[in-house]
Order: sequence, then structure tokens, then C-alpha cells
Amino acid sequence: MNSPDRTDGSSANLIAEKIAALHVECSEQLLRLAWAIVRDWGFAADAVQETFALFAQKYDTIEAAHQRGWLFKTVQFQALNLRRSQLRSNQLIDRLREEPTAYSTHSMSVMQEQSEQIEQLRRAIDDLPPDQRQVVQLRLADVQGFAEIAEQLKLPLGTVLSRMRLALEKLRRKLPADEL
Repeated sequence: MNSPDRTDGSSANLIAEKIAALHVECSEQLLRLAWAIVRDWGFAADAVQETFALFAQKYDTIEAAHQRGWLFKTVQFQALNLRRSQLRSNQLIDRLREEPTAYSTHSMSVMQEQSEQIEQLRRAIDDLPPDQRQVVQLRLADVQGFAEIAEQLKLPLGTVLSRMRLALEKLRRKLPADEL
């Protein structure tokens, strides 16, 4: 196992250099692997970034001979988690599209208008930056609390709250007030 003394500045620099070298060596392949799973370059880049963030945290516990394998397996798991989030979000949006038909008292024009509003909302959410879109999707699709989202994404709670606030501001600007 690698366990250099992290209090020594030169050891920390050496670790950073090794991580940077692995990033240069593997990032393109990792990005392609993640894209093959999520089919979205933004989400794929997020999976690679999250993988290297985890790698930096766990560097001392991963044997040098297993580092590349660890990176590829972890990016696969990160991409699969993002893909699951995408699917849950799409399922929720599909359910929202179908829901108006359950109310027989609504006129066809009201149902059509609701369907159009849902589609506008879906497009607006799809247009958000990936980090903001991910928080919105987790909040809406999984009905998770912000603390749970922060824990799942391994981000500070304030970052998750800021991303949600920024996403809502963008959605408010993009959509008429009666649709939010």
C-alpha cells in the first residue's frame, strides 16, 4: 500500500503528480467508458471528475498495481449511478405526462396544456448545467432531502443547496411563473 507521510509537502506534491499523471494517462479512456454508459458527455465528465476526487481521497489505500483498475471500476459505478438518476428522472417525467389522463373531469384542452407545460419543464431541466440538473433530478425523481443528495454526491450541503438555488433561478427565468 502507498502510505507516504502526508504532512511532508514533498510527499503531497509527489502524490499530486502521480494522480495528475494517471489523469493524463487514463482520463480519455475513462470518459469514453462513462459516455458508453450515460450517453451524455456532461454526465460522463462528471463521472470521471467524481472518480478522480474519490481516488485522491483514497489514494493511500489503493495499491499502485491496482490503481488503473480501481479508476475504471469506479468510473463505471459513477456512470451507472448517474444513468440510474437519469432513468428515474425520465420515468418521473413520463409519469407526469401520463397523469393528466387520469382525471376524467379535465377537458382535453386542459390536459394538452398540462402536457405542454410538463414538456417545457422537462426541456428547461435538460438545459440546466449538468451539476445543477443532477441535483434537481435527485430532488424531484428520488424525492431525496438535500442532506441525502449531498451525501450521495459527496458534496458539501451548501454546494448542493447553491446548485438547487441556481437551477431554480434559471427555471424561473425560463418558464412562466404559473408553471413553477
